[in-house]
Amino acid sequence: MFLAPGDLVEEIAPRLAQTAVPSLPPDLPFVTFSLVNGEDRVFVFRDGVCIAAEEKTSGARAILLQEMAGLCDPDRETKAILHAGACGTASDCVILAGASHAGKSTLCAALMAEGLFCYSDDSVVLDRQFRVAGMPFPVMLRESSWAVLGASVMEGSRVHRRLGHNVRFLPSNLPANSSPSAVPKALVFVDYQPDARATLQALSPFEALLGLRDGGFWVEHDHESIAQFLAWIGRLGCYKLTWSAIGEASDAVRGLLTEC
Repeated sequence: MFLAPGDLVEEIAPRLAQTAVPSLPPDLPFVTFSLVNGEDRVFVFRDGVCIAAEEKTSGARAILLQEMAGLCDPDRETKAILHAGACGTASDCVILAGASHAGKSTLCAALMAEGLFCYSDDSVVLDRQFRVAGMPFPVMLRESSWAVLGASVMEGSRVHRRLGHNVRFLPSNLPANSSPSAVPKALVFVDYQPDARATLQALSPFEALLGLRDGGFWVEHDHESIAQFLAWIGRLGCYKLTWSAIGEASDAVRGLLTEC
């Protein structure tokens, strides 16, 4: 792995620190990733070949982590990628979408503390069967989340500087050395509102697609894949979760895992 100094190191290095290994078997094939800042793009290279040119550092980071997770299961093919998190059991999960600062990562951390697996906190990769592929990387939490989650959840996590702000990273709780998959039971758009009671509002497939568009998503660019994605959204329970109390929000998500 080669990272240009500056914001690329701040954005990516802490997410990879807990996945590092001291030595590798000599016969293991190597894949080399490089990330380089251009004038208006961040370029991602795999074995010297450019695989992405992203406007933002966070976009390049998402591409990198998706590629790394894919190496854990070479037979897995990506159907779609959503700007979202996902938490659940060993077999099922709830996808948590929403804008930045809506509380996705905070809610993921709370659900982890309650014993659920966090499959991703920022970028959900869906395979050909529309299962969520596990992304075994730390959950990033902004400073505004620390008091909400409490000292017991944050205990042992170090403070890092990211783009001029303090953040902490909680280690993934997925099984070691694996990238498991889970079946989505619901798609929830998270919306933190001060002093709001936790409420779940059902959304139509069209409203869910508008929400995904606002957050950013990618689907394989062919007629069949797009038709399958639309059919999947039509079958999936879609909701908006307005919340302010983390306990109420996590209860609502756990309820969807049980009911759906």
